Amino acid sequence: MVTKYYSLPNKTAPGLDFSYFLSDLIEIKNIIESRGIRTKNTRIERYIQYYDDIVNERELNESSIFKNSKNGPFQHSLDWHLYLLREAHELMWILKGLKNHIPKGIDDKLKIIVAGSDFAVLDGNSLSRNTQFELRIASYFCQAGFEVDLSTETDIIASSKEYTYFIECKRVASIKMLMQRIDEAKKQILLRKPKNTFKKIYSAVAVDVTKIAYEHNGLTWGVTYDHTKDIIQDKLKSISEQIRNNPIFQNNINLLCLWMQIHIPSLVMQPPTNITRFSSYTLINPKLKRQDKNAWDLFKNTAEIGRLGDEREVPPQDLKLRKQIIFPAGTAYKFAEDILDELVRTTKAGERAPEFIVLELEMEGAMHKFTFYELELLLHQYTKKDIERITGDKTTLRSELLAGLYAQRYPYEDTVDI
Repeated sequence: MVTKYYSLPNKTAPGLDFSYFLSDLIEIKNIIESRGIRTKNTRIERYIQYYDDIVNERELNESSIFKNSKNGPFQHSLDWHLYLLREAHELMWILKGLKNHIPKGIDDKLKIIVAGSDFAVLDGNSLSRNTQFELRIASYFCQAGFEVDLSTETDIIASSKEYTYFIECKRVASIKMLMQRIDEAKKQILLRKPKNTFKKIYSAVAVDVTKIAYEHNGLTWGVTYDHTKDIIQDKLKSISEQIRNNPIFQNNINLLCLWMQIHIPSLVMQPPTNITRFSSYTLINPKLKRQDKNAWDLFKNTAEIGRLGDEREVPPQDLKLRKQIIFPAGTAYKFAEDILDELVRTTKAGERAPEFIVLELEMEGAMHKFTFYELELLLHQYTKKDIERITGDKTTLRSELLAGLYAQRYPYEDTVDI
C-alpha cells in the first residue's frame, strides 16, 4: 500500500535504446570469446538472440529461444522482458568495468558465469550468480581505475596508489544467513590479509540481499520512478535495522562498511517504464578513526559510480497530462459489484488479492482490466470527505471510479498500455 503521495512526473525517465543492449551483449560476448571461452549455446547467445529479434522487429518467441526456462514464472511477454532486463543490465554493468580494466583472474570467473542458467530465479546452483555478483562489485573498482585482482582466495582485492581494499562478496536469502555470511567474511578477511605491506589495507563486505527483500527473486513495481526507488530503499533500511545491534564491526580488521545491494527489475506505472535498479545501502563502521577518512571517502566515491548516467541514454521527453477523458459510444464496463456494495456500506474496499480484477472496461476494441491494487492506489488519493461523497450511492461511485481508474493508469495523452 502506498503511504506517501507521489506527483505525476512531467517528463519521461531516461532510458537506453535496445540497440545498445544488443551491441553491449555482443561486445561482452566478444571479450569472453577472445579469452578462449565459448559462448555458443549458452545464455549469452540466447540473450543476444532475444534483443536481436527486438531490434530487427522480428516476432518474439521467448519459449523457443529459452527452451530450458519454460517452467519459469513467465506468463506474459512482459515477464520475459523484465527478467531479461535484469540479466542484461548486470552484464552491461560488468562490461563497463572490463572495458576500462581487465582484472587478474578474470578468465575463471567468466567461465563460471557463462555456464549459469538463463535466469537468476531458476538458478539452482548458486555458484554462477555468486560469481556474477563478485564481477558486479569488481566493476565499480575497474571503472574507478583500481588494479583489481580476482585470482586469490579473497573475492576482490582492489588497489589504488595509497590503499588496498579486501572485499568479500556474499549473496544471502535470510537474515540468519546474512549474519552467518558476515561473520564468515570477517574471518576470511582476517586470515587472508597480509601482515606487512607498504600500503594501508582496509576491508569491506558486499552483500546481495535481494532474496531477503523479495523471496520470489522476481520483480517489483511502483506508481512512479521515485516510488520504486523508495520501495527498495525502505527494504534495505528494514534489513539494516534487523542487524544493526549485531557486532558486525568487532575485531580489528579495518572493516570500513557493510555494503548491501538489491538488484531487481521494476515496473513503473507512470510514465509506463521498465527499469532495473541496483540499489545500495551502507552501514558504516562507527569506530572509524580520523586517519581512515580518506580511505573511506575513496571507497564511498567508488561505490557511488552507479549513480552516473549512461551518456547514450535518451534524454527525458516532455509529457502532456490529459485535460479530459471521453469514453466513446459503444464503451462497455463491468465492476465487481460486491466491492461497490462494501464501499457504499462501509466507505472501505475490504481486502482482496492485489491482482483481483475490480473493473473490466472494453473501449474501441481493447479490453482494459483494473486490479484491486489500482483501486487501493486511487482511494488513497481521496480525502475522508471525498470518500464519503463518492460512496453516497452506487451510481456516483461507478462514474467516479470508472474515470478515476482510467485516468490513473493513462494520465498522459497518447499513453500506451504496457
